[in-house]
Amino acid sequence: MAPDAQQCGPFDAGGSDRDIYEYPYGAPEANRRGSNVEPGFAFNYFSIRPKVDLERSSVAVIIPTKNQAHLLAQTVASLEKTWPEKLPCKIVIVDHQSDEPDAQELLEILAQKHLVLPYSGPFNYSAINNFGVRRGAGDAQYLLLCNNDIEAKEPQWLERLLEAAVDETVGAVAPMLLYPDEATIQHAGVSVGLCGTAEHLGKFLPSTDEKGNPAPGYLGMLRVTREVAAITTACALFRRQAFEAVGGFSEEMQVGYNDTDLCLRLWQIGYRTLYCGETSVLHHESATRGKSFSHDPHPADSSRFLSNWGWLISQGDPFYNPNLKKDNTAWKSSHIAKRQAKPASRRYAGPSSLFTK
Repeated sequence: MAPDAQQCGPFDAGGSDRDIYEYPYGAPEANRRGSNVEPGFAFNYFSIRPKVDLERSSVAVIIPTKNQAHLLAQTVASLEKTWPEKLPCKIVIVDHQSDEPDAQELLEILAQKHLVLPYSGPFNYSAINNFGVRRGAGDAQYLLLCNNDIEAKEPQWLERLLEAAVDETVGAVAPMLLYPDEATIQHAGVSVGLCGTAEHLGKFLPSTDEKGNPAPGYLGMLRVTREVAAITTACALFRRQAFEAVGGFSEEMQVGYNDTDLCLRLWQIGYRTLYCGETSVLHHESATRGKSFSHDPHPADSSRFLSNWGWLISQGDPFYNPNLKKDNTAWKSSHIAKRQAKPASRRYAGPSSLFTK
């Protein structure tokens, strides 16, 4: 979908460019807060760039890993190459019993520069990350949770996430994730109730249009920074205070939906979750088309998620239009016969009000 004059951006209601000055978070308000307002990816879109004091910020990167030396080496190298020069950084690698010689050799090399923590026991993604934070994050203000198959290429990708997270009401923010072909989107936020439980928005959509320009997606959803119910923690920045306020990941959810559950609990105590479409990283995960309904890879976690959050699925994700299809990740409109004549209204009284029974 090509952007055009009929498409409304974050600060536009179909009027002129000067409408930005009439909105509460337009240019004057942004400048008052110490932010810069820049042109966005297309006409009538704008990018607010809060000023971040990198020297007074600090980030601990938590990378769970097991074997896969080539992926881990690529992840760490890309972080080192793109890391902001003035930003204090601590990379914490949590090794879950790697037993391949090349992985063990790499971990010995990385341990000379970064913190490598051995972890033993059954695989539990939630427990491994909580362990890494507890034992390795030190006094870092922010936590960058990162899979061992992430590759950062864009300059200032982390600065973009920090700019979004500098607002004290923000608990978590994640970028667009692309598959290794660098042309296919894997993640543009998570919607609860999509494909039954929760699924990535924008999954398998092209990242550019036919002219090679950034694909905007439905109403620019792919390219703006916006509130979402949840994000994936394959690569996500968390405010340390928020992460600890909810006790980190629920270790009862060992593999699936633990990141979605974490974000929903952040919402419940008043912290917002954001998707930042203004930057992206690569996720070297195989791009298998479609979502399988014939086999659930983690039925226990799915059952627990539905038990905890089934009421929200029934009520509806507050950031997903109820007249859009719930079995499609591309914001496709439902058939007119299946639309709600008058969707249930909600009263907004702060972030937590959207995620309260």
